[in-house]
Amino acid sequence: RIANLVFGTPAIYGAGGAGDIATIRTENLVWSGGSGPGAVITGGAGTGSGSLVIDAERVSFGYGPKVQVSGVDAAARLALGFASVNLNASDRITANHRGSLAVYQSQGPYVPGEGYRYTGGDLNISTPLLTGEAGSFNSITAGGAIRVTAPEGAKAGTVTGANGLGAELALNGEAVSIASAITLPSGRLTITAAGDILLADAAMLDLAGREVRFDDVKKYSWGGEVVLESRDGDIRQSAGSTIELSARNNHAGRLMAAALGVDAGLVDLRGTVLGSSSGEYDAGGTVVPYRGGFIDVRAQHLGESGTLSEQFSTLNERLNSGGMFGGRGFQIKQGDLAIG
Repeated sequence: RIANLVFGTPAIYGAGGAGDIATIRTENLVWSGGSGPGAVITGGAGTGSGSLVIDAERVSFGYGPKVQVSGVDAAARLALGFASVNLNASDRITANHRGSLAVYQSQGPYVPGEGYRYTGGDLNISTPLLTGEAGSFNSITAGGAIRVTAPEGAKAGTVTGANGLGAELALNGEAVSIASAITLPSGRLTITAAGDILLADAAMLDLAGREVRFDDVKKYSWGGEVVLESRDGDIRQSAGSTIELSARNNHAGRLMAAALGVDAGLVDLRGTVLGSSSGEYDAGGTVVPYRGGFIDVRAQHLGESGTLSEQFSTLNERLNSGGMFGGRGFQIKQGDLAIG
């Protein structure tokens, strides 16, 4: 197995059939991207239907060691011609710059002013930690489903050392399910799907603020932001999952969950949402406490069962327990609500 493998290519194309598997094994994989993918060959590279498997200890999207980094470029990466892409990292999957990864099975026709249309392609991510280094931005898109799980026998969130502030991660797929740890201290996580979004029991979304030391001085960062948006499906948070937005001596974070599709549109938040804050600050001569966590829910239906009033009361009790006192907004299109 190769210790360090750096890809400087913008694309990986598949040409195999449905039963074919291309496997890459290395200790550390860095995919830096490139200047633009080559043309798809009719009946050849980029038109396959097999699988791509990457087995590594760590997968990094960005630059490798000893590279002069551009502060302007955003690297685009494409995996095309695979029915499924499997990223398996026993330590973590991370990013250290600004860029994107797109996974598709098929390239469709060219649309003037828009580019090629792409369809299909599932992305399976197996890692105990999905994160990003300070200030990075990583956008991951799949034409099919995106599934994030922890490896068998590993406990999500046990990997340490993910303390870079302000990283952003975007996941966009036909459906998205999370059953591992995503850690973005004081960062931003956006999950969008055409269909359902599921935070399973093993999901741990940690965007809480952190203590930062400058020699003998301690400072504290803010809580981050989580955005969950389903266009035509439901959003479910299982009871064992956690969304952590709290902060010490700073403002707590925000959670937005939106599912407004007329034939679905369920938002069911059964898990733990933490958004406590502590400390005070000087707001132009007036000392005020830091704001607690804020939540904004927009849905056709709230909760899986029971009346809207029952689900509304139960959810707010959980939010109270988690310290989400910075503000609450609800837009529920169906059902009768009685408060008090």
